[in-house]
Amino acid sequence: MIFKNLIIIVFILSFLYAIIRPSRNIFSKLFLIFGSILGFLSVIGENYVIKIANFLGIDRGTDLFVYIGLTVIFFFIFYTLDRL
Repeated sequence: MIFKNLIIIVFILSFLYAIIRPSRNIFSKLFLIFGSILGFLSVIGENYVIKIANFLGIDRGTDLFVYIGLTVIFFFIFYTLDRL
């Protein structure tokens, strides 16, 4: 339980850092924001993820992970291309 709370705090801090951090590149900021959200959702529990997915109009919690994961991959690819 302590480890779970510690990981949740890490994801919340990384989310806040992404919002506060000044960045010239919007893709790096969005990558960190969506990555933090995905990590936070993976830790909080299945019942909460299903409730969040239903609130957003998504049928299953698993689909929510897929959609956020694809978004993170999309931003990572564009961030990498922008860096090159």
